[in-house]
This record gives sequence, structure tokens and C-alpha cells, in this order.
Amino acid sequence: MTRRRRRVLLAAAVLVFLVVSAGLARVLAVEGQERDAILDLLRAQARGDATAVLEQLDACDARCTRDVRAAVARVAGPGDVKLVRLDSG
Repeated sequence: MTRRRRRVLLAAAVLVFLVVSAGLARVLAVEGQERDAILDLLRAQARGDATAVLEQLDACDARCTRDVRAAVARVAGPGDVKLVRLDSG
């Protein structure tokens, strides 16, 4: 194998590695953002802050708002919020 061919193959391998690494970093960053948003919502719910919960929900109509307020009132309570498991889809 010639020196030039080796360099081209090495450059291609480095490029593939960088593309895969960038893609993986992006996926992990998005998962982290999603997890943080979920935790923020659960913390607001636990402290009984229905307004903060509703601010984090998209397209919540009157029925949704009523249900959220009822759920927040039902589950609010003291203690730390811990996310035990979050499956990415």
C-alpha cells in the first residue's frame, strides 16, 4: 500500500470518527435537555406550582388546564424529586 493511499484512508477514518462523535454528542445533549425539562416539570408539580407546570406544556386547552391543576393539587408534597428511570425512544 502506498504512503498516499494510507494517508487518504487515515483521513477518511478520522472523518468518519468525527462525524459519528458529533452525532453521538448531539443525541446525548438532546437527551440531557429532555431529562432536565422533565425534572423541572416534576419539581414544579411536587411543589404544587400548577402555573409553572402549565407553562411547560404546549397546546394545553381548558380541559387540559383543569386536569393539570387537579393532578398537581393531588400529588404535591414535600421531599426531593428523583427521576429513577427515563427510557429514550
